[in-house]
Amino acid sequence: DYKHVWVFAEQRNGKLMNVALELIGEGYRLAKEISEDTQVCAVLIGDEADIAPLAEECFAYGAEKVYKIASPHLKNYTTDGYTFALKEAIDEYKSTFVYGRIPFEMNFGIPNNIPFRYGVVLEGEARNNELGDDTPQSYQDGYYLGGGYLFILDQKDNDNWPTKGYYASFEEVFFGGDFSYHTETIDVRLYAPLFWETSIALGLYAKQSRGDNVPLGSLAGPDGTKRFRGVESGIWSDTQAAIWQIELRRPLFWRFAGVIFGEALQSAPYFSELFKRQVHYAVGFGGRLALNRSEKLHARGDLSLVDGKHLGITIDLRESF
Repeated sequence: DYKHVWVFAEQRNGKLMNVALELIGEGYRLAKEISEDTQVCAVLIGDEADIAPLAEECFAYGAEKVYKIASPHLKNYTTDGYTFALKEAIDEYKSTFVYGRIPFEMNFGIPNNIPFRYGVVLEGEARNNELGDDTPQSYQDGYYLGGGYLFILDQKDNDNWPTKGYYASFEEVFFGGDFSYHTETIDVRLYAPLFWETSIALGLYAKQSRGDNVPLGSLAGPDGTKRFRGVESGIWSDTQAAIWQIELRRPLFWRFAGVIFGEALQSAPYFSELFKRQVHYAVGFGGRLALNRSEKLHARGDLSLVDGKHLGITIDLRESF
């Protein structure tokens, strides 16, 4: 029988990419949505010397099992080589769900003093649905493969705990397979210091998913942990969505820090209706514990009051935006 959720943990030269660590967290939430017995498994592919030290890091970010596919021929990424290795592992260990996302960013031809990057995105998902009556509504059988492009302006002072600077990105990805659709995503953030070591963070996230058969998991809406905290992932999702965020951040003492935040969301099937729809909102506060002081990497816990009547709790790694 097919079982468990697999996440492709991308690494380059023996270092896990940030997107892989975030996907492990997303995979954990999906696994527990399926059932408490379903595990999230990280898949490491590459040369043995590169991937051997990375298993413990995957466990630290929530992986319950780690598969290592090691070969000197896999030291450098190739589409055919990695696809064949992953397929062989799926056939042997019977994964229910496999998801991977690889952004290739570069600044070739751009002066070093300009914080601009561009690149391509490869994304894929495959689900073998043998869950019967236990299948969640958002769990759709099938596969899709996608490719697209992205543009990034990044002038943040820190990736994990930014206090000044800005970030802006635009991404468009086209998908084919059992689902045919494309997505466009805008992510804009602004950070500024205020007073008494307090900083403010402002964010706007907007996404649209267009096509004849967009899978439920690719609709625009909150993920419940980074974009609109304290709600179930996928709630209020539609083909168009916009999420606004504001947060005040301040170190407290030793390894601890605190935040207060507010978020708002609107979603609709068409852009012309987006700003006419109900505004969902959340306000709350949270605590932070620095796991790595030099990198300013925090574990976070947030308590949200959603629409003035529902409480939500979020526990995760790194800041929401």
